[in-house]
Amino acid sequence: MEKQKISLENILNNPAETIEVPDYGSVQVKSPTTRDKLDAKREALKLTEGLDEDDKILEQARVLAIKMIVEPKITLEDYLNSNDSTISVILDNVHMWYNLKVKELNSKRQEQIKSFLKVMKEP
Repeated sequence: MEKQKISLENILNNPAETIEVPDYGSVQVKSPTTRDKLDAKREALKLTEGLDEDDKILEQARVLAIKMIVEPKITLEDYLNSNDSTISVILDNVHMWYNLKVKELNSKRQEQIKSFLKVMKEP
């Protein structure tokens, strides 16, 4: 039996999912790409000149969350002009969704690592 090979299509596949934001409704989100992460960092640097390191990190995370939202599409300008408490709730929910996805993937990976280490310890 031939093993399934990873295709470029599998790697690039990043379907949107709908998540609920309590008291606000739903948004469609996707996992961030490497480009999203780099762009978020670059855009946040422009916004955070003169801020302390914690605020810089927070803005970078918020800009990345905006990039994860597929629908409704929120531009950086929309974000800057939005009601801060409303956008904070939405972006926090996007972050929670993403962190749960990463945690799930890491849990699967830990099982693989345990198995690998067990084999490596064998004489």
